Amino acid sequence: MKKLFVLKKKDPTPLGIASSLGKKGRDVAVALMLDAVYMAAEKGEQADAVRECVESGVEVYILEKDAERRGLRDRLIQVARMVDYPGLVDLFFSEEISVINL
Repeated sequence: MKKLFVLKKKDPTPLGIASSLGKKGRDVAVALMLDAVYMAAEKGEQADAVRECVESGVEVYILEKDAERRGLRDRLIQVARMVDYPGLVDLFFSEEISVINL
């Protein structure tokens, strides 16, 4: 079962955990919403941590509306996937995913 880490704050610690799990072959994903979307900004401090997650096999999702509200829509790293509210709800309620809210 895939673990989905839902991040709401600009804290890179869960990205490191997700990356480590991904390197060990675990099925992991990360959803960035609210202020956590800042971590995926191209020139942001945590952009490398987000890239490392993806390189470790972790799927990274960014809530599109939260990125737009913060003026980041066109300044996000290209390795993450944009998702809208219905897409995020589908992730949350998928039978194959266990949600970890951080």
